[in-house]
Amino acid sequence: MNIGHEMIAGKSVDPMPISQLAMWLFLASEAMFFIVMLGSFVVLESATDQHRVFVQSSAILSRGIGIGCVVLLGLSSVGLMGKKILVKWAAILLACGYLLLSGWQWKILGAHQLHSSTNNFFACFYLLSAVHCVHLLAGIFALSWLLHRRRSLAVIQIYWHFVNVMGVLSIVVLYFV
Repeated sequence: MNIGHEMIAGKSVDPMPISQLAMWLFLASEAMFFIVMLGSFVVLESATDQHRVFVQSSAILSRGIGIGCVVLLGLSSVGLMGKKILVKWAAILLACGYLLLSGWQWKILGAHQLHSSTNNFFACFYLLSAVHCVHLLAGIFALSWLLHRRRSLAVIQIYWHFVNVMGVLSIVVLYFV
């Protein structure tokens, strides 16, 4: 009998590491959180008197910044899958580029006096983008710490890709739908 192994159909199978299981459970709760936030956006947008406001407000956002953010997130996920440590550090720099682009979008909107209190669209926009940026910052800090100490990135990669997928989904909904 192997300690730490399970027998399935007569074959020894390694169980999922507890850290990986914990990350998947955490991401399940995060997925529910993002679904509620995106669902709230859709419900608010579909209100009869809000549809026009949402369409007009979305048109104000810079599509170029939205596309740039999607590209940076995508490239950072691809970079994190690379074998070389320098490519993994580049993935972190790409994520920092995303944060700068998001900040630039916020600055542009602020210059036009468009804040979270302007209307429901901008309340959702600022909330979704701020929550995503906080999650991305957590990933940047965790990745940097693990890379600096040359530790395994297996668990944090799951988080990184999840956060990037949620970011791309949020950008597509806010900028292009």
